[in-house]
Amino acid sequence: MYMVWNIRSNRILRAWTLGIPGCHSAYRAIGTNPSGRTFYYLQSEKAVDGSCTAKVNKSSFFYRLMSLDIATGQRRTLARFAPASARLEAIVASPNFSRIAVVEYTESQKAGAQAYVINTNNGKVARFAAPVTPYGVVFSGDMSSLLIYSSKGGKVVRINLKTGQREATKTYRLGHAMGLSQNGQNLYIVFHSG
Repeated sequence: MYMVWNIRSNRILRAWTLGIPGCHSAYRAIGTNPSGRTFYYLQSEKAVDGSCTAKVNKSSFFYRLMSLDIATGQRRTLARFAPASARLEAIVASPNFSRIAVVEYTESQKAGAQAYVINTNNGKVARFAAPVTPYGVVFSGDMSSLLIYSSKGGKVVRINLKTGQREATKTYRLGHAMGLSQNGQNLYIVFHSG
């Protein structure tokens, strides 16, 4: 469910059900665009029983990128993509929400992790090879690249969004979050476990 909750008056002003009840991660919030008019979220279409333990049918499993008009409650499917992995670890929107990046989670390069960059204006989905154990993803300040942090590999991988070319920079292992400064000049990685 999506709710507009006025915390000053402690009242829910509007509420919409996003879809039928689902299992953990059936719906993943991405955020509201800068104008405050549209809420974006991912909706999985995995076939599960009531206990959420049924196996995913790979031939029919996919995600939808959805938009919700906050004024009217109208929902639209912007894009549809079929990931190789059911687990999506890193999701980020560009500052103006013109692109949304989604990165699959895997601990083995054999599984072939992928990053998906979705154009919210035309619904086109670009796919790129992603590093293992992605615990952070951001768009570069100029929107030309996608930066993905690999916790297991201890590196930040820069993917050129036009050419797909990858460049890796060694850093530390065991990081679990990443962000870019507002001016796009500094990259921050948060570490734990010592």
